[in-house]
Amino acid sequence: MSKRTRKTFLTFFCCIMTIIFMAHSLNAGVYFITKPEGQAFDKSNKPCVLQGYKIKPSECLDGRSLFDKCPTGEFYRSCRCDTSQYPYSILNCQIDKLAGENCASTYYEKCECDLEKYKYNEENCKNGRVLGGESCDDVNFTQCNCGNEYIYDSSNCQAPKALSGDSCGGKYKVCQCNNTLFPYSKCDFGHNGDTCTDSRGTFYQECKAATCPAGTVDPTTYFDGKLSSIINVAAYSTVINGKTCVTLPTCESFNFNNTRTCVGQDILRCPFDLSKIYCHYN
Repeated sequence: MSKRTRKTFLTFFCCIMTIIFMAHSLNAGVYFITKPEGQAFDKSNKPCVLQGYKIKPSECLDGRSLFDKCPTGEFYRSCRCDTSQYPYSILNCQIDKLAGENCASTYYEKCECDLEKYKYNEENCKNGRVLGGESCDDVNFTQCNCGNEYIYDSSNCQAPKALSGDSCGGKYKVCQCNNTLFPYSKCDFGHNGDTCTDSRGTFYQECKAATCPAGTVDPTTYFDGKLSSIINVAAYSTVINGKTCVTLPTCESFNFNNTRTCVGQDILRCPFDLSKIYCHYN
């Protein structure tokens, strides 16, 4: 190696060592560059970026907060969610309960059911309705529905039946015979008109009136209602099925026992049997 080459190499080596030494001095907080008055710079006067303050305010978004500002500039050391303001995350709160303002969609202000979504509970879901849909905490739900027992509306409950009982959402629990039109559930003596049957039984439009059984008569209609002019009705009356019926006396008991023609005598006929006569001597 020539002297010139050796000198060049030593010069290059000295430059490299000088650079390394200066870099080490910067990390130690000492600069060899001096102020005009000859005093050394300390580390606090290093540019903010070189000290780790690299975040601008405009870069800290999504609800995050700036921390540890550079003393000599506008830069900050960190940008993170302030857990004192947003204390809840999936680590300490059920995901359905994370609510309120949030930071970076990770930390939240509140840990409670979102009552805008889960707005139904036992206090406001009553009168035949039942809680349903999604639940936040088995107390608050997204839906308040009619119970399964409300199945009737005008499409499946038609005349002669009518909707009845409690309703929910336009549907009813009960579809039964209209008892205004079918008021009778029992007719002892038969019925007139139509009938209607539901789960309670059969109902009738009109019941027939009670009638006197065979062998008796209705004193209000028999003999044009003038039976009392012939006999003492009370003496022959009996109440049957709630109705007063008369057992007529026999013609023989009134001496209407002739069937032949009366000769020279007036003929009186038994009002209960015109074939029986009585010959009256005038």
